[in-house]
Amino acid sequence: VRNSGRRTHRLVILGTTLTAPALPRVGSRVREIGRVRAVTVAAGSSRRITVTLTARSYLLISNRPNDVARGMALRVIARPAARVPSAPVDPPVPSGNPPAPVPSTPPGPAIVDGKALFQATCGGCHTLADAATAGRVGPNLTELDWSSARVAGQIREGDPPEMPAFERTLSEEQITAVAEYVSRVAG
Repeated sequence: VRNSGRRTHRLVILGTTLTAPALPRVGSRVREIGRVRAVTVAAGSSRRITVTLTARSYLLISNRPNDVARGMALRVIARPAARVPSAPVDPPVPSGNPPAPVPSTPPGPAIVDGKALFQATCGGCHTLADAATAGRVGPNLTELDWSSARVAGQIREGDPPEMPAFERTLSEEQITAVAEYVSRVAG
């Protein structure tokens, strides 16, 4: 976890199916019912956190005053681990019919899902109708009419102090995927 901001944050993982606005409150903070893990991350610092989650729904929140109300919450759904199948067994080949050759296709680059990455990385701060995000910290991007190059520059460089630069957090491929997604669905 990297805190690029100027304030210390208390990051909390809650095991819950409630939406962020429906979480019970004590004043301007969330009651940490169903807390799995909580850590404090000082301004300008990073912490490595390892958590083993069971299959269920979680919210990752910043539990500073009013942070959840401003949209600083992220839904995480842990699914059961997939079973690893045993080695495939080729079916028997009837005599006289040799097996057809299987074309060898080298694995290509992974395709980055701009929408999913936006939801996970940007949706806690920004509203974007197509992504079903309702962040209130940064501007509403639904009406944005920027080119993908301009969006990429904003993601890469940030807009201090509100928006951190993501050039060291996201790969260029990820920045491009998010920028293309945002410029395509907004405006």
